[in-house]
Amino acid sequence: RGMSVSLSGSYSDQRSNYIHTAVAASMRYRGLFDARPQDWLGFGLTWMDMSNHYARNQQYMNELSGATDYYAANYQPVAGQSVIAELYYRLRPVSWLELQPGLQYWHRPGGVAQTQDAWVIEWKTVVTF
Repeated sequence: RGMSVSLSGSYSDQRSNYIHTAVAASMRYRGLFDARPQDWLGFGLTWMDMSNHYARNQQYMNELSGATDYYAANYQPVAGQSVIAELYYRLRPVSWLELQPGLQYWHRPGGVAQTQDAWVIEWKTVVTF
């Protein structure tokens, strides 16, 4: 029971990886209620920075095709940064079953500024044999 926190990150070669940098932080509190010691509440936040090489390549492809508008069929979206937040509750009604409803918020999905932010409702089920 109690709170645990985590922090992780990755740093990749921009020439060979679409995602250059990613940093994730999370908090989880197990046993939020005395009657439910195996349940937990979690919150996570992830920040991603896309590769500058990839973004320059997308810009170059747009120059070659003459695409200047995001809504043009031949436009290649130019990636930048993205943020994802998640809040969930994991319920363990019996020892072999875990149910996890959650809510995510995606700011700039895929790192593309022109994409609309998104809310995602999630449901995870774990069955242990």
